[in-house]
Amino acid sequence: CVETVSSETPDLVAYKTLSFAKENVVSGKVPSGYTGTGQYSDNGFVINTSNFNSNPSKNIPQWDSVKCGRKDGNASVATLTTDSTIDKAILAVQIDFGSVTVGKINSCKVLVSPNSNFEGAAEYEFKAQSGRVVDVALGEGAENCYYRIVIDCQAGSANGFVEVKGLSFLIAK
Repeated sequence: CVETVSSETPDLVAYKTLSFAKENVVSGKVPSGYTGTGQYSDNGFVINTSNFNSNPSKNIPQWDSVKCGRKDGNASVATLTTDSTIDKAILAVQIDFGSVTVGKINSCKVLVSPNSNFEGAAEYEFKAQSGRVVDVALGEGAENCYYRIVIDCQAGSANGFVEVKGLSFLIAK
């Protein structure tokens, strides 16, 4: 996979986007504790989270992002997965990262599959970068596929050392 780090991808345009802002959390499906699941929706586009947290505390405002990575010897694999297929051929995924402790990440990849179990999925590796939008090129793309972002983390000295603010799925102009 060809990886570029940029907030602009020539000849591509966002087809589906989602920010992890608190107003996009599906009622009753707030991700918490770095070990559970959650769900976000924006204009009918739904992303499921696994092993992320968005700080749903009664005493502290919920974050406008999701965070993954655990402490106390707990390695984890966090995922962001489309709830349904995307009808257009997605040529790249943009991942908007907040704060990232890069040294605690084993690997990052985007999986693309025509089936929801991701059996035989195409894999595109990338590197997370703190405070950057990372563009992950997906080759020629295919219609009607599911997408999963996988972040494999080592154990850290604190929770939440990888922050994701939003996702964009790009098609040809």
